[in-house]
Amino acid sequence: MHISMEAGGASYAHNISHRQTESFLIHNHPSYELYYYLSGSASFLINGVEYPLEPHTMMVFAPNVFHGIRVQDDQPYDRHTLHFTADCISLERRPALTRLLPRAEKTGGIPCLRKNMESTAMHALLQEMDVCAAQDAQTQERLAPILLEALISTIALSSAPFETQESLEPEPVTSAQETIITYLNTHFTESITLDGLAEQFFISKHHLNRSFRKATGTTVRDYLIHKRVTYVQQLLINGVPATQAATLAGFGDYTAFYRAYVKRFGHAPSQDRNPTRTTMFNLHEVLREQLVVTPDAYKTMLEEHD
Repeated sequence: MHISMEAGGASYAHNISHRQTESFLIHNHPSYELYYYLSGSASFLINGVEYPLEPHTMMVFAPNVFHGIRVQDDQPYDRHTLHFTADCISLERRPALTRLLPRAEKTGGIPCLRKNMESTAMHALLQEMDVCAAQDAQTQERLAPILLEALISTIALSSAPFETQESLEPEPVTSAQETIITYLNTHFTESITLDGLAEQFFISKHHLNRSFRKATGTTVRDYLIHKRVTYVQQLLINGVPATQAATLAGFGDYTAFYRAYVKRFGHAPSQDRNPTRTTMFNLHEVLREQLVVTPDAYKTMLEEHD
């Protein structure tokens, strides 16, 4: 079964599948993700820790947080997913509701997680999303944002226990793994090699990659590519040309960047570029928010737009 809807800037889906996965499917999203698990035999991988899922478990992930899902058998795997940005929330309620959402820089990527949500209004609201998805496009655009705000509000109103990072991590990431992940998160636009990382952190390349895969579910190379293409998409949306965005993100070869971008998003970079947002204000804003562009790259960018 597959029910989906694109409305109000949000993307909703209700899926039931019957396919086992051999390994964790590591991914991230440039938006928030609300995930509601109903049934099946599945587990999430977050920061190197595997969490078996229980029916009626809800998680909300911050944007650009890597996580993985593994389905352990072919029993019906039933879940709701909702992807949205803060812009999907009305201006008057945005400050109050966004405070209920996780922020990666504060939680270290740990999602807002609550179990035993069957006694709350959340499941009923998600079922209303199914009903809304069957309506005409105009009705969807009108009702989907209302349902989204109600779902976020339910997080605060729920009496289900909130799982803290401490209670979620039976096997926490080691300090060395955390240090390397933090380094990559803040330096991914720079030239990074496995040899260089191994030398910098006094660890063999083999052990580094094995340890990193255990912590994140992916290799150092693939992690960097995910971070870079996600950053390029944000630059494109803010009007930066694709060739320049690829260079700013740390790609040395445009062909390799293009292939990675299409593989990650399923379409060419040109589809995400917003040519109406090439003003210096927007370029300043995106760089200020990301805080990852080197001074030399920033200077070059300003010179090219003078």
